Amino acid sequence: MSTTQIREQPIDDFSITIPLTEEDRDIADIFAVTQPNPEAAERVRGNTLSVIAVAFYLDLHQIETDITSAQLWNRKQRQTQDIADLPLPGIGWIECRAFSPDQTEIRLPPHPDPQRIGYVGVELNPDTPETAKLLGFVAPSDSTTPLETLHREQLGSLDDFLDVLTRLELLGAILAARDDSPLPETLRQRAITELQRVYAASPDEPWEWAGLAEQRLFDDTLTRNSKDLMVTTNRETPTQSDSDKRRLQQRSFLESVLEEMDEQWRKLSE
Repeated sequence: MSTTQIREQPIDDFSITIPLTEEDRDIADIFAVTQPNPEAAERVRGNTLSVIAVAFYLDLHQIETDITSAQLWNRKQRQTQDIADLPLPGIGWIECRAFSPDQTEIRLPPHPDPQRIGYVGVELNPDTPETAKLLGFVAPSDSTTPLETLHREQLGSLDDFLDVLTRLELLGAILAARDDSPLPETLRQRAITELQRVYAASPDEPWEWAGLAEQRLFDDTLTRNSKDLMVTTNRETPTQSDSDKRRLQQRSFLESVLEEMDEQWRKLSE
């Protein structure tokens, strides 16, 4: 999807029906048949159809996906883990979870990942196998604490989902164009997701952005293993002054990126 354009028509705050082809169902059956028991087979089948349905929806909106690089498409991974991931190159991945028509909530496997953009609920009805229904989207407020349960009533509109993806694409493009980034390479991908969360939480409070972004990206509990933050050009231990200077540079950079994204986003939304 072009970051210089925005959708001309909003998506209604209702579910959207997606077609499932015979080929889609065959893929799900192939993935399911290798599972060790019927329960696991049904789970994998539902995960696969959910990912396919969300990928179809995003393709309609010209949002790039890379379904074949999903962990779910790896036989060993899907035999050992409950996964339902849809990668979006350059900005993160979506967790696509299946609901039956009578389910109001589903349990989720514990899997913290800062690159998880959020969750999309997908209703699969055995009486209508040719379709799937996208129920909505919810983004976790904290990347280190994934949802334990996904409630149907939690799911927001798919229009909000597309807005989140547009902002992520804007941030990705802005960061890629900046040659003054003080961020360690190991944090640049995660920065896209975290900065979007900061903006979504306080779009009209720019004075909060830099502090929140710094807290999310450089909290000691999240970065204690990131040696990039403690390495200077001469490979010596940095002084307190060096560390403070680096943090100020990082804070200023994050603030400027969010301000640029806000300006572009508001222009697109006019």
